[in-house]
Amino acid sequence: MIVLLISLLLLLSLHNSTPAMAQCYDTPEGVDIRGRYDPEFAAILTRDALAFVAGLQREFRGAVRYAMERRREAQRRYDAGELPRFDPSTRFVREGEWACAPVPPAIADRTVEITGPADPRKMVINALNSGAKVFMADFEDALAPTWENLMRGQVNLRDAVAGTISFRDAARGGRVYKLDERTAKLFVRPRGWHLPEAHVLIDGEPAIGCLVDFGLYFFHSHAAFRAGQGAGFGPFFYLPKMEHSR
Repeated sequence: MIVLLISLLLLLSLHNSTPAMAQCYDTPEGVDIRGRYDPEFAAILTRDALAFVAGLQREFRGAVRYAMERRREAQRRYDAGELPRFDPSTRFVREGEWACAPVPPAIADRTVEITGPADPRKMVINALNSGAKVFMADFEDALAPTWENLMRGQVNLRDAVAGTISFRDAARGGRVYKLDERTAKLFVRPRGWHLPEAHVLIDGEPAIGCLVDFGLYFFHSHAAFRAGQGAGFGPFFYLPKMEHSR
């Protein structure tokens, strides 16, 4: 009887807490947040920022679905013995004469680049202070995509671009870590296009993880980045798992 009562109380607690968590964030129409509420996260998940991400999702979800289906079709052909080949539709690119645009001056020197997760905070500070020319903050392979990790990563990058990021290490007697005067240039690696973000629903379906990572960072930091690190250019991104030009 006691076990049954405890189970019922737990179920009631979960039932009551889940809607409250979702309603704490100020969300635009069609957007639902299923992750834990945190005031720091709320400063990232603002109504305007979420509207920006939702706009990206609605603009590109059809193209992403098409690309994923084409990939599945190609995989079926390869499994049946077909070999990969050059895409005939891009022949004009291979045979034409063209040149890339000049590299932005801010990242002309990429002699040494390092990468690491966008969280923990202390690691981001140390990476930017490492002496490398570029630090790529990773939301993909280097970061387990938990709600906490992803949102703290966004907080870290916003503060890094603003130059206000700091960390007090209680385990080291209260030592404070902050940015040096000169830091590595910041690149950001969002998740691959194929990975969903189950904590953010847009029009009833999981958001595209890549667009969540890109959209939140770009919305909050693009102006500050161009004025500071980018010298008029950027922000800079590394897009993983790009298997095709489409």
